[in-house]
Amino acid sequence: MLTIQQIIQESPFIGECKIIEKYNEVTVYYNNPNKIHIFLEFLKNSNIPFQMLIDVCGVHYPANQKPLEVVYHLLSLTKNQRLRVIVQLNEDEEVHTVEGIYDSACWFERETYDMYGIIFTNSKDMRRILTDYNFQGFPLRKDFPLTGHIELRYNPMTSEIVYEPVSLTQDYRDFDFRSNWSGQK
Repeated sequence: MLTIQQIIQESPFIGECKIIEKYNEVTVYYNNPNKIHIFLEFLKNSNIPFQMLIDVCGVHYPANQKPLEVVYHLLSLTKNQRLRVIVQLNEDEEVHTVEGIYDSACWFERETYDMYGIIFTNSKDMRRILTDYNFQGFPLRKDFPLTGHIELRYNPMTSEIVYEPVSLTQDYRDFDFRSNWSGQK
């Protein structure tokens, strides 16, 4: 029986991959974000066919040379094997969409774009999916500020959405951390 490592090593993609097996999980680092769709199509049609795209997500490591990663989780239904494929990107790089290979990719790619700002080229629908259209920034990047500048809320009296400056009153409270249970007088 062929393993994932043997299939990739016998493929034309061997020079573009780094295969790591740890804790009985196989991870492939693929270093060409513009051709990820060709690589995933090869995996979908290989001897261990990864027919199902379980997830596409982003990761942000600000200290790394290439701080952004797109992670694809694949499943072979016939061989009951899983595979993780990771593409590392600079902040100005884009990755090719895989929605022509896996039907579920569009939703995952939109979510990754909205949360991390990773752009998928040739995507049919690259709109925000979780944040407001006027939202500035990408919330799951580790360089995103913890407090925003405006607050969005619904006003039931006027039946409209209201934008207001954020005011965090708990920052100015004087907290008393003494405990009643510590025996103080």
